[in-house]
Amino acid sequence: MPRFLPLPFAAIVVLACSDSTLPFEPPVLQPGALILNGVGETGVTFVPSSGAPNSHIDFGASFDGATFTVLDNIVLSTSSSLKGDQLYVADLSNGSLQRVQLPAASNPAGATFLLSGADGARNFAVALRNSGSIARVEMRAGLPAGVTTVANAGLCPSDVFFAISALWSVDANVMCSTDYAVAGPGRLIRVPQLVSDLGRDTIPLGPAIISPLRAFAIGNFAYVLSSGAFVVPAAVVKLDLMARSVVATRIFPQGAFGATMALGANGMLYVTAATGFNPYLPKVYAIDPLTLTFQGPFAPSGSHRLLTTASGAEQPKCDAATGDAGGRIYCIDNGEVLAVLNVFAANGAFVRSHPAGTLAFDVTVR
Repeated sequence: MPRFLPLPFAAIVVLACSDSTLPFEPPVLQPGALILNGVGETGVTFVPSSGAPNSHIDFGASFDGATFTVLDNIVLSTSSSLKGDQLYVADLSNGSLQRVQLPAASNPAGATFLLSGADGARNFAVALRNSGSIARVEMRAGLPAGVTTVANAGLCPSDVFFAISALWSVDANVMCSTDYAVAGPGRLIRVPQLVSDLGRDTIPLGPAIISPLRAFAIGNFAYVLSSGAFVVPAAVVKLDLMARSVVATRIFPQGAFGATMALGANGMLYVTAATGFNPYLPKVYAIDPLTLTFQGPFAPSGSHRLLTTASGAEQPKCDAATGDAGGRIYCIDNGEVLAVLNVFAANGAFVRSHPAGTLAFDVTVR
């Protein structure tokens, strides 16, 4: 989702590197897009804005992640129980990859960065859906990774982030260890840093937040995307973490199913959501986190962004999207096997396109 993304996929074959993809070369300060390939030739692909060949860190066949978290040169993602319950830590500065084994059958989901240790240890946290817990991972050079499990993080933690000196677990509140039946609206659970501290603060996200799957913190506020379920459409909820309360909720058009959310370099939230699965045509919704309002220019048919192709037609779909500091939109368009990265100006006009490897589910810019 894929880790948690219920997307329809055709049968996929694993492809060899194309001529336009090279073994990983550190992007250094090059501008470009970083893409998570979750099916086929999995891993992270760097697409330089200059048009130079892509470079790729291969995650191998035992990977099925659909979201990543990037800080400086480090990329975090996870594989589900179907692919071995692992945390993937890729280093863009040298192209290296480390895998950390997480508890068996725990079904990892979102991952985040924690503060580094005084001794140089790198620390991460991973949401474990099937065990209702958070894994804390400590990595030191030359030593095996240490994994500590923190219980009571919800019925089905789908994502986790660190803010205001605490971990925050996004509880999808579904029966993820069995049939994914919805047990109730989503919740945000505060988990203290100390493993020995068993106190928990639970913030109900409201009846509109069904199956939350992704979250970002901006200062003292958090933003959570829910996928929705049939009659309840996708929504984004804004929370005040200091007050531990809901500030506002933005509900998507009726029938919209939320798929991905990214925090753009311009501070905007970019959500992809579709109103059906046959055909599956997710659109891009840009949201101002201050007001939680949709931002245009809008397509004639709704409140999603107007993106036009080189021929002037509306871009049919974006499977994942984000924005750069100038407001340009980076849109992943998956075919049956391969992905294309389309770049649009702030006004929605087509700028350029690049091959982006096999099927891709997340994107960010550098």
